[in-house]
Amino acid sequence: MSLFPHDLARILDMLRASGVFGTLDEPVLQDLASVLKLRFVGGGEMVCREGDVADMMFFVVSGRLRVSRRDKTNNLQLYNEIRAGESV
Repeated sequence: MSLFPHDLARILDMLRASGVFGTLDEPVLQDLASVLKLRFVGGGEMVCREGDVADMMFFVVSGRLRVSRRDKTNNLQLYNEIRAGESV
């Protein structure tokens, strides 16, 4: 999926503001942004499950991701929230 110019600009802004990626040289940021795939996720949609093989990294461009799991009694336990500009 190729990115629209406004999507690429949002991704570049997010990378530049990142504590991890923001120190990279601009050509490296451009290269990184050009290979990222933009995925829109609806509220409540699961993006990965505990125990899944980690073969990708998620950058939150807008909104937030909740990190949760079910305990032994099946109650949902919230562990963390990943906000816009953060990655996991």
